[in-house]
Amino acid sequence: MLFIGSILLLLIINILLYVFYKKNRDSKLQLRNNELTYTEHKPESVLVSRKINHNATKVISKLIKKGYLAYAVGGCVRDILLNLSPKDFDIVTDATPEQILALFKNSRLIGRRFKLIHVVFGREVIEVATFRACSERKSKKSKSGRLLLDNTYGTIEDDAIRRDFTVNAIYYDHKHNKLLDFSNGIEDLNNNILRIIGDAEARYKEDPVRMIRAVRFSCMLNFELEHSTETAILPLSHLLEDVPPGRRYNEVVKLMYTGCLTDIFKQLIKFDLFRHLFPVPSKFLEKDHKYKDFVYQATKNTDARITKGKTISPSFMLAVLLWKPVKYLTSRYIADGMDRIPARQQAIKQVISEQIVCTSIPKYFVSAIREIWELQYKLENRKPKQIYFVLSHPRFRAAFDFLGVRDSAGLLENSTYNWWDKIQYLGKPKQESMIKALIKNKHPKKKIKPKKKAQ
Repeated sequence: MLFIGSILLLLIINILLYVFYKKNRDSKLQLRNNELTYTEHKPESVLVSRKINHNATKVISKLIKKGYLAYAVGGCVRDILLNLSPKDFDIVTDATPEQILALFKNSRLIGRRFKLIHVVFGREVIEVATFRACSERKSKKSKSGRLLLDNTYGTIEDDAIRRDFTVNAIYYDHKHNKLLDFSNGIEDLNNNILRIIGDAEARYKEDPVRMIRAVRFSCMLNFELEHSTETAILPLSHLLEDVPPGRRYNEVVKLMYTGCLTDIFKQLIKFDLFRHLFPVPSKFLEKDHKYKDFVYQATKNTDARITKGKTISPSFMLAVLLWKPVKYLTSRYIADGMDRIPARQQAIKQVISEQIVCTSIPKYFVSAIREIWELQYKLENRKPKQIYFVLSHPRFRAAFDFLGVRDSAGLLENSTYNWWDKIQYLGKPKQESMIKALIKNKHPKKKIKPKKKAQ
């Protein structure tokens, strides 16, 4: 009995140790004597010191010179360690936003929920934030747990806990040329794992946008989502509806510039996030395979342009996503007795109004979307008197590319795309010949029957 009791006791101890290990492993925060600690990484810091941006270094050095702590953190450090080119540089410091503003004449305060400072160097912006602290007393939350106001400041240890993913919580100490890793982020980088810091459910409730970021980073970095980081998304996807339309729009735009929009859309649909960003288009995607092919053809084209270093406009992808609902509503209004042009205008107005409730769209892009759609009808009809007007239109290129996506997805029944593809590169005389041929095809001469001779 004593032997069996000893075995049971050892088993219980092992189970308790495993649970404790797993709990700490999931959070990935390193504790020593109940205090948050970090691991120093010297060899990796050499790589960061060589590739860190000149303007970011200038900001860090000035803050340190004035007696403040300052570190590069987040995506810039992560990307350098992965041998990628950082798109922007984020700095954290113990200086308050007001102190940072006083220090840099070329700076401006942004944000309400989180106060941030943008230090401007021509076209480049270096974002500077004060160390965040978790203060339940001062922070304001919604009923669902989302942070509404949170401008409580703390230490670097507090800030590390507040970071979203372990790979984004690696700090570069320029003064001592070392990396501070509070959450084993470098280990996760080496293992290609994206892991949220802390309890996944609580962190997603705190800021539902983190679910979109989890999808974006995992696709962009080709990382595997850690189990709890992944499994908490689907049950909490509805919390996106609590996020302001402006923030949702900003996140959608970021997705378009990743170069992996196709994979991201598939993951957003898998985790039921897409429906809360684009509720009307998602209904059509579920039922219409041709429309789904059309959308994915557009995402592939967008990814290809990003890979080649070409420019893109969010208005193009938004026009693609909302095209089917506009076509559907237009046909409904026409069936109800409305004339074709008023029906189309009413459909466009309604679809855009419904989308703006979910993701606000700047007026400039709304105008661009409308013009791309209106040009589709002109491109399809090919009225001879409108050819030169269409070719000289500022949105012609975007509308033509849109027509090309429709053609690739099998949504055009004739050779309209090939016709426009040819005429736009010809000189004026050859263009006129094509237009004359178009007139002949549209209005063929009637054959005159010979009159019968009188007998």
